[in-house]
Amino acid sequence: MAESEPLYKKDSSDVGGSEPIYYDKASHPILKIVIILVTILVSLCVVVTVILASVQAGIESGNKNYALLLISFLCTVQVYPFLLFFVKMEYLTKNCIFAIFPFAFIIFLESIFTDILVFSFNKP
Repeated sequence: MAESEPLYKKDSSDVGGSEPIYYDKASHPILKIVIILVTILVSLCVVVTVILASVQAGIESGNKNYALLLISFLCTVQVYPFLLFFVKMEYLTKNCIFAIFPFAFIIFLESIFTDILVFSFNKP
């Protein structure tokens, strides 16, 4: 066997071509609109939480809990843009697009819980 020959010769009668024969749900145009809307909602929640925690940390400069909550929240949120970037550049498969929604839901819940904790520190 010569070194220039490929190990696998692709025959023209191969049935398994590179194109899928099933319907690809990940390339639907409505899905792109839903991803944009979810991203806008998550971004809005992140901005509101960062503003509220920053204002509360500024008002009570002696309490470091607000800064710790904000750092924890931002560490979780920073994964979301990378996930969107990898899906956009197609480093991940089309099936991984649906991983955006659970992660967005987790960020949404953490935003709500962080806001609740920020305003519950003031009460005895």
